[in-house]
Amino acid sequence: MKVTKFFDTKKFPLLSKSIDSVLLRVDYPWRFDSMIFILDDTNYFKLKDGEAEIHLDYGLVYHEDERFLKSAVMRIIFAMITSLNNMSTGVRIIDEILANREMSRKGFGEDLFYYYYLKFLGKKEIDTIEKYIEMNVPWLSIEGYDSQVLREMVERISSQHGKAFQRKAKKLLDVLSKDLNNEKNLKNAIKWHKKIA
Repeated sequence: MKVTKFFDTKKFPLLSKSIDSVLLRVDYPWRFDSMIFILDDTNYFKLKDGEAEIHLDYGLVYHEDERFLKSAVMRIIFAMITSLNNMSTGVRIIDEILANREMSRKGFGEDLFYYYYLKFLGKKEIDTIEKYIEMNVPWLSIEGYDSQVLREMVERISSQHGKAFQRKAKKLLDVLSKDLNNEKNLKNAIKWHKKIA
């Protein structure tokens, strides 16, 4: 598979190195002739005619933390893997949890925790139910002690509206915390997300 980077690798060597490292670490039978990495306004991917286009948030080039960069690239790679494995639901938050859990299952849970921990450090007060639900994705994706740390961070960030948001999102968060590979749980998660969104 040919890997192409549509950005100046000499100007952004750490990002380039992070992409290479992730592709070596992630064991997956890629079914593409080429994989293209592009800097863009946000993270997303497109799959078409034997080609994968991975769009990375331009803001990543300002990070000098290689572990954070690798974790950010790995998240989008696992989102793509989830889609390739026909696990996508079309609901962004649920798809993100599925991708994150797959990433953890493959042994990259610490990288995922590190990514979210750093993302949370700069977060301001959460002021909408949508942002509140989105901020719960990290702890719903990771098991054990790390999950509890992230959950407590959400509670601190949402202290002003937290109780109201908790009540409104309780059923959704309860079902999102379950095994989403179970078809019944997945359908319930989609149902509750529609009710709130």
